[in-house]
Amino acid sequence: MKKRLNVLFVLPEFDSSTQYGYYFFHYFNIERIASYYYNVIKLEKERALNVYVIEALKKYDPVLVFGYGHGAWNLYTSQNKTPTFADPRGVAKEIPQLKVIVKKGNSEILSDRIVYLLTCNVGKGLGRVAVSKGCRAFISFKDDFVWCSEGKYPLEDDISYYFFKPAYQVLKRLLEGYTVYDAFMSFKYESLKYLDELDDVARKTLLFNIKNMILIGDRYANLS
Repeated sequence: MKKRLNVLFVLPEFDSSTQYGYYFFHYFNIERIASYYYNVIKLEKERALNVYVIEALKKYDPVLVFGYGHGAWNLYTSQNKTPTFADPRGVAKEIPQLKVIVKKGNSEILSDRIVYLLTCNVGKGLGRVAVSKGCRAFISFKDDFVWCSEGKYPLEDDISYYFFKPAYQVLKRLLEGYTVYDAFMSFKYESLKYLDELDDVARKTLLFNIKNMILIGDRYANLS
């Protein structure tokens, strides 16, 4: 019998942005879908601090790492904006928009994995360095990931669905065994389905996200 592989989900929840990521992860039943095929390691809320993420990577050696949170060109942060994955070129460099300092890089810990970070900016630098250090493929955004909101908690915010559905479609495709490229392209196809249902501002926002999602690494890689 084939050994089930491990996948890691990093699910912070500490501000309005991460509330949306957290809510839609559960709304789209991602854990249930993943459990059909893989052993699921899920780090939620305070368990999504950087120390637990690194510990899980070393202990479980997941083939897939998914997370959301806040990012800069050389940094992904998890719960409470704790620096979690960093580009070595960012040593001791302050990241003003996140008000944190990167003291050392660790992107090599993503080696031999497929990584999808639903996070602003990290595709610009961190993703490229991670792939150069052995990460199989890296999907994220080279600019901000943005969405329109009705200013309410996501449970009552209908318009945000049109932005998070394409984002989580990428993760679903990866879990279902599609290639990284197929998963990446599903973001575009799913987003375009909703253009006619949205106003001009929302349409432009979806198109902005399509333009800025980036895939680095082996486009033919998959989790099987």
